[in-house]
Amino acid sequence: DPILALVLKGLDAAVLRQRVTAHNLANVNTPGFKKSQVRFEEKLADLLNREDTGGATGAGFRRLNLSQVENINPEVVQPGNGPLRQDGNNVQLDVEIGEMLMNNLLYATLMRQAGDRLENLRYVINEGRR
Repeated sequence: DPILALVLKGLDAAVLRQRVTAHNLANVNTPGFKKSQVRFEEKLADLLNREDTGGATGAGFRRLNLSQVENINPEVVQPGNGPLRQDGNNVQLDVEIGEMLMNNLLYATLMRQAGDRLENLRYVINEGRR
């Protein structure tokens, strides 16, 4: 199921993003530390645009196949932008906390989607036995 696989990849990205953000926060006072970010949604959007799968209409997700989804992996990058403090650190506490809160919402939403998808599959399997 490519949709479930995509949701699970999104969960992997959210877990990685939480770790990266926690690492950034842990180093907020480390001189010269450069923050990292996780790229996943951009890679998914690139795939949808490249494959002309319908984009935000929802039809595009139905056209994704499992091998395409398996090739999308979150990656950690250092964007190299953002204001540097005098100590060379570019971590902004309020930005990182905001990203962590948004990531928590995304994770909860994806968990709900995964649960709903699995519940639908369980329903189909159980109804098939009757």
